[in-house]
Amino acid sequence: RGEEIDGGVFESICYADECYRAIATALRLLSYSDNNERTLIAKLLSRGIGKEAAQSAVNEMVRLGYIDEQRQLERFVLREANETLTGPKKIKAKLISKGYSRLDIDSVIERLSDSGELDFDENRARLIEKNTARGATDEQIKKILFIRRHLYYNKFY
Repeated sequence: RGEEIDGGVFESICYADECYRAIATALRLLSYSDNNERTLIAKLLSRGIGKEAAQSAVNEMVRLGYIDEQRQLERFVLREANETLTGPKKIKAKLISKGYSRLDIDSVIERLSDSGELDFDENRARLIEKNTARGATDEQIKKILFIRRHLYYNKFY
């Protein structure tokens, strides 16, 4: 009603609006797919949201349980290992490239192995059996195992 506000009040209103937009955008992005903290911040920044507001929104998503990196790691590791028969080195390389810490990855793999949900030796046997059923020779199977084991190791380490 014609009243003036000072610069500090205006800045706080603008920041509150930016935080609101950051949270709304974060929720929309998370409704499409899981994101870890690093990728969600990058996506928010690419949409013109300031770094401080983006970090605040991500912290809120973590607090609410919408970002659970341990759950994401477990699902990714189990899917890659048990469904696509990917080995541990390739899985680690993929996850490191997505911004997950090596310590967290190793912890999840160890926990899943100890619980029996993950068995890389059994998966290697399944891979051999699958390729044998397709008529692959012993030499071709050795080549497949070598490529799966060493291609990504040499690329990332």
